[in-house]
Amino acid sequence: MASLNLEGGEEEGVLLPIDLELQSSTHEYYLVGGFFTTSVVHFSAMKNTMANLWHPLKGVQISNIGARRFLFRFFHEIDIDRAIFLEYDTKLINRSLKNHLQIRVE
Repeated sequence: MASLNLEGGEEEGVLLPIDLELQSSTHEYYLVGGFFTTSVVHFSAMKNTMANLWHPLKGVQISNIGARRFLFRFFHEIDIDRAIFLEYDTKLINRSLKNHLQIRVE
């Protein structure tokens, strides 16, 4: 855990696998995210967990874009708003549960 740092900003750009012709003709909502862990993220388990957590009305498509980053594509504005404003329960820490979720979007 000593190698993890919240303060270190990343300067690299990320090339997203988005078809620009298709994207310009429809409204699409994207988030790029990662997981603050030194462990390996099991992709299929993460996809199922995030989809179940967000309960998107129109669905979510999650892609691995490399460098420990994931592309979350939502198909409705309500769905992306749910993902952005999800808060985690601080009461879990008081109960000594070490496995918890925190989503931070800037």
